[in-house]
Amino acid sequence: MEYAPRNLDIYGTMNTADRSIALLDVALRRRFEFEERMPDYTLLSPDVDGVDLGKLLRRINDRLDFLLDRDHRIGHAYLMRAESLASVQRAFELQIIPLLQEYFFDDFARVGLVLSTTGDHPFVQEESQASNRLFAGQRLEGLPAERTRHVITPAGSWTVDSFCGIYDERNA
Repeated sequence: MEYAPRNLDIYGTMNTADRSIALLDVALRRRFEFEERMPDYTLLSPDVDGVDLGKLLRRINDRLDFLLDRDHRIGHAYLMRAESLASVQRAFELQIIPLLQEYFFDDFARVGLVLSTTGDHPFVQEESQASNRLFAGQRLEGLPAERTRHVITPAGSWTVDSFCGIYDERNA
């Protein structure tokens, strides 16, 4: 019978938020050692065009921990390559916000809560919809006259102040 060499290490990663693999998780836990790795904020740049990425991610994760649980925290890898405001905007637009949408089942109000900012341009904003403008001349029995929806604002509108405003102490 052949065995693996003693100097062979096998590493695997799992996200504890992925509940659909619970049976596999149990099987792996019986057979291997597990070492929990939390986000390491010290690996992130403290100054990307004025944004402290460690503080930014820590505040987002504190909010996720409060609203959901610790298993839904976002890892530092999403922001490791960020070297400019444009790359931070891109990471948020293409990775972090879609992940938040998935976490909150497209409840944009909750996504907006996680990304609430004292900055000049919000990540999520409320828009009002009036039924008389949408359904001119129609009578809508039992439906509200007005409804509010939340929409993600364009990534290009997010400024340094938008990002810093997430972890700004006035927003604590």
